[in-house]
Amino acid sequence: MTNKLVTIILPVYNGEKYLKRAIDSVLNQTIGYDKLTLLVINDGGTDSSSQIISNYQKKYPELIHFIDRENKGVAKTRNEAIILTETEYLTFLDQDDYLDQEFVQKLYQEAKTSKVDVVVGGYRRPDEVGSVRKTVQPSDTEFGKFITMAAWSKLHRTKFLKENKIEFFDNSVGEDNVFTFKEIMSTQNILIINYIGYNWFYNTSSVSNTAQSSLNSENQEALERLLEKLFQVNDNSNSKINEYFIVRMIVFYLLFSGRNSTLSEFASAELKFNSIMKNYGSSYNILTYIPKGESFSIKMILKIFYILKKMSLLNFVMRFYCKGK
Repeated sequence: MTNKLVTIILPVYNGEKYLKRAIDSVLNQTIGYDKLTLLVINDGGTDSSSQIISNYQKKYPELIHFIDRENKGVAKTRNEAIILTETEYLTFLDQDDYLDQEFVQKLYQEAKTSKVDVVVGGYRRPDEVGSVRKTVQPSDTEFGKFITMAAWSKLHRTKFLKENKIEFFDNSVGEDNVFTFKEIMSTQNILIINYIGYNWFYNTSSVSNTAQSSLNSENQEALERLLEKLFQVNDNSNSKINEYFIVRMIVFYLLFSGRNSTLSEFASAELKFNSIMKNYGSSYNILTYIPKGESFSIKMILKIFYILKKMSLLNFVMRFYCKGK
């Protein structure tokens, strides 16, 4: 294991359709796969993923560490993988996604040169025909660390994660949010680089299903758990930017899921989220604080939301916005 530099953690659950592409992108890394460990945990799926991984492991036993077990969920799977990681650095890869060839080498070189705990790169969203729907390059600004809350597209120092007990939150939404939020709170040594090397696959069927999310009782409860957890992690830090991120996240969940909700579901969720904010000494007033690095369009969305709430017009306007039945 002495020559291994980076572990790539790949959780799998019924991922047969695009799994080979993900693994091949690891094999093609310019750093050389002899410097890598690909830790694959098959989380109790029922398709041919296990056989696909086994075939690769037989061919590349020095690269692939394969665990096949009962379903525990993606958060517990990733947390287990962090514990098992022995290399100095680790990164995450989702089963539908893939890496540019120089991804690991680029981030590893930056981590070693700058001696940081986390290196953050950008990502793109290619679809089934190869068209790039979106690219995101976080800026090296005050709010840049909060732009990509996913754990992928980054390189993490393993010892730093373990010493600070940075884990994924076992919840149906926001697992990555808690992980990254605690990571940001635990170190100033985060480097944002001007490089895009992670491909977050734009799966139209998956995106369509996600778009159907609503603020039904089950989703509301999951969002309440997430909100409580983030405020607990924040632990009265008196950091404006931390509070801003949490309240910003609330607004975007309300708007995203509220679109497919009834007005009554939206109003119920907004009331509950507002109550949780107040319990932790927070309010929508933090939205008047705009950190450097926030985009103009998001500033405008938050400003409009804040004004509508302040003028008691939010639910009136939402009756035209909410399309749920």
